[in-house]
Amino acid sequence: MADIDVSVTRDVCDNLALHFQGAAGKPPVGVTSIRFDFNEISRGERDGLGVVTGDFQFAAFGQTKRQGSLTLYYRPGGNGWLRTGLFDLAEDVDVASHVFALTVRDSSTDVSLTGALAEARMVQLGRVTSSTLTDVLGRIQLEVLPGDFDIEIHQGNYEPVVIRNVPTLDAVQQLGDIRMVRLTGKVSIFLSCPLTQPLRTWNTVRGNDPEGLSPSGSSTMSRRTRQAPNACDGPAQSFVAFSPAC
Repeated sequence: MADIDVSVTRDVCDNLALHFQGAAGKPPVGVTSIRFDFNEISRGERDGLGVVTGDFQFAAFGQTKRQGSLTLYYRPGGNGWLRTGLFDLAEDVDVASHVFALTVRDSSTDVSLTGALAEARMVQLGRVTSSTLTDVLGRIQLEVLPGDFDIEIHQGNYEPVVIRNVPTLDAVQQLGDIRMVRLTGKVSIFLSCPLTQPLRTWNTVRGNDPEGLSPSGSSTMSRRTRQAPNACDGPAQSFVAFSPAC
C-alpha cells in the first residue's frame, strides 16, 4: 500500500466537480463555492493500476450535499504514479459521517440568530470541508467525515466564534448553545490595495466622525469611494466602513 505514493486531494476535488457539475448558487462573501472531503479507506495495486478508495462528501453552494464512495485510478509512469482521469463513484452506499449540532444565540438577549454561517475546518488539512447557515431557530447541523475540526461561526455585527479541535466521537455530537457577542462601535477601514501607512481605526460617536465615514449617529453599513491619502497609488479606492449601534 505504501508503494502507491500519490496525493489525492486535487483529484478528488476535480473528479467530484466534474461528476456533479451544474449551476451552483452564488455563495456569501468569503464562502468558497465548493466544499468537499475525502476519508481514504484503502490504496493498493489492481490490474497494473494504482487504486485509492474512500468515502466522500461534496457540496456546491446552493445544491444539496452529496456523499458516497469514490475510487481513483492511477497508472505507473517514470518513478511514480500518474493521473488517469478515471474514477468510479457510488452514492447508494453507507458513509461513516458525523454531525455537529449546536444552536447560536445573542449573548445578551438569548435570542436565536438566523442566517449565521457555520463552517467545519479540518485541522489536519486547514481547509473548510462543510458549511451551512442557521435556521430560523438558530440551529445548525454540520455533517462531516471523521477527523478533528475547528468549528467557526460568523454573523454580521457579532464577534466570530471558534471552537477548537473538536473530534468526531459520536454519530451526532451536541455542542450546546453558542452565544455570540455584539461588536462594539469600532470602525475598520479595509482598503483594496497594499497599505503604505498603518491602518487606522476609531470609535464613531455622535458628532465625532473625523473623516465623515457615516452620517452623524448612523449605525448602518456605509460604502464610500475616495482617495485614501498615503495609502494607494492610482484612482480612488472603494472601501466599506461599519459602525454598529452603540
